[in-house]
Amino acid sequence: MAVFVIAGLGAYVVQVQSAFARRQCSAIDKKRALYVAEAGLAEAVLAVSQGRSGELGSEDVPVRFHDGVYWVESESINDGRRVLTSRGRVGIGAFTVRLQVLPNVNPVGNVGFFGDEGVLIGDAVILDGFDSRDGSYDAQTVTGFGFPTTGADALVQSNADIVLDDAATWPLGTPDPYLVHVKGLPTEIQAQLLALDPTCAERLALSAANLVPLYSYILGALRAGVDHTVQTNGNTKILTLTPSENEVLLPDVIEPITRLDVETMDIVLVGKKDVNQVSGRTKKIEVKKGGSLELHGPAVLHVDELKVKKGGVVILDDSSGPIHLHIGKKLKFEAGSLLISSNLDVASRGCYISIPPPADPKNDDDVELKCSGVFRGILYAPGHRITLPTGLRYFGAASAKHLSIADGAWVTFDKAFRHDGVGVPILPRQNSWEIIQEEPRAALKIGFDPLADLRRRGIEPKTPANASPEAIAHAAYLDANGLLQSFDGVLDQTQIGAMDRVISLRWLDPVTDSYGEPLRPSGMDPDDTIEAYRAQVRAAR
Repeated sequence: MAVFVIAGLGAYVVQVQSAFARRQCSAIDKKRALYVAEAGLAEAVLAVSQGRSGELGSEDVPVRFHDGVYWVESESINDGRRVLTSRGRVGIGAFTVRLQVLPNVNPVGNVGFFGDEGVLIGDAVILDGFDSRDGSYDAQTVTGFGFPTTGADALVQSNADIVLDDAATWPLGTPDPYLVHVKGLPTEIQAQLLALDPTCAERLALSAANLVPLYSYILGALRAGVDHTVQTNGNTKILTLTPSENEVLLPDVIEPITRLDVETMDIVLVGKKDVNQVSGRTKKIEVKKGGSLELHGPAVLHVDELKVKKGGVVILDDSSGPIHLHIGKKLKFEAGSLLISSNLDVASRGCYISIPPPADPKNDDDVELKCSGVFRGILYAPGHRITLPTGLRYFGAASAKHLSIADGAWVTFDKAFRHDGVGVPILPRQNSWEIIQEEPRAALKIGFDPLADLRRRGIEPKTPANASPEAIAHAAYLDANGLLQSFDGVLDQTQIGAMDRVISLRWLDPVTDSYGEPLRPSGMDPDDTIEAYRAQVRAAR
């Protein structure tokens, strides 16, 4: 009897200990599976930053990570966001995590029209927005406003106050500020403006039909800084007032890498000069009356000073690639000068004008825009006070130390500039993270170790380097000599090393056998600015 009792107690203790050991082993495997699933998400976010879908491996052929495996599923949702679901397995443990990301966020284009120390909006201003990836601006306009507008999607932000300089009363019969502006131009400049700017005739027709609004319209979001206010007389039509939860953090201005000196001395233009697909720098360019500077993308041009006199013209043609115009010190467009984005087609890549902060913060007036015309792109002058003038029809985004929008200006935020870009580091933005509870699969219930199970079935797991289904790419790039080149095929490190500056990249989708949208993924320039910006973001958080 004693032997049976002791044996029974021993068996019970062994069983309890065994159950405890199994639970402990299961908990350890589950925790390790969480780490493996997180590693899968990290690899997927890296793939997204490279322009891929973020999908890695599959349940049948997963990706090996140390003693476990993972696979990541990627799903596209609204507004360009992607949902990444990573499933990790180690031993008898399993864990699933999900992350929502906004790919390749441009930190400058993403904030719309932004003034760090304040924004001032004048009278009779139209502020709206559209998404050029969905078609032209005209194709997205709606009725009900009396003038052609999309009626939504504007974005105006500041880390300080936003002042709406709307008059208490707008006297009847007051002429349209744009009409007054055009009539004040010399006759020959008016003729050039009508010939080069397709939006000029439209705005003059609205003025002639008395369809120009008497008050400012901010058809979108208006967001003052944390603990700051929006000041108004109450006449501006505002679609949405939204509070700021955090201070907006912008990256440093990046000086582009260029391959040649265009000219060591100052360039003075009194005639027409075409600059095609340049990667160069020069000290000073001055465009005199009757002179014309025409830049054709893809182009990277560093100029210490760019001055455009009355009657001078600057034309930006980005139909074949983006244009990055980096101004080292001063940018001056005098009244009566013209700035023209010659291609407003939705397939064009945009123009990026960047100006670093001055050495002395008090000298913040070295950017002057008094020009007429039309511009599509991003203006980035984080250390300067700038004014978007009445005569410039503006599509895109702009950021400055202080941003003013003159009376009668028509400014449209292009949401496409939230992604991709030139001259700033482009990073995926993580919107949410969650744990997914799922029913254990059959292999887990049986207790198969995933790696042993793969060996039993004769399957070799993938490595992170070859886990993405997108391998073939079409790339346009500038080589070490600054010449435009293209590449089709499997993109490897050797080929990437031959690319001095990536202009655009399109991945072949193996499911649809078609190339995706062209983009410029992060990490494609030979500098360390992306890591520096990441450090700033970490410090701010």
